[in-house]
Amino acid sequence: GSAWDETENGYAGVWTRRGSSNIFDALWTQPGTANVTATLTITVTGTKVSIQRRQIDLGWDIEYEGTLASDGKTVTGTGRVLQTGVQFSWQATIRN
Repeated sequence: GSAWDETENGYAGVWTRRGSSNIFDALWTQPGTANVTATLTITVTGTKVSIQRRQIDLGWDIEYEGTLASDGKTVTGTGRVLQTGVQFSWQATIRN
């Protein structure tokens, strides 16, 4: 899809694809906090979704794993901050 609408840890994210590549520009918002941006590399193989998030400004590397539902649009999974080991749940809806 051209964009993914995602939620994690109280943040609402919009991930927008760069052309037809697997690179996405991500923006997360949450009331009362500063916006967060990052670049994502998304790979979908069958129903398995793997995402690498590199966020140089915060010094974070985050890996997401998820499963694409049978509707072909809903993804649920877990993420992990590599520097701290902190894990979290996330979910997304893929838009065309």
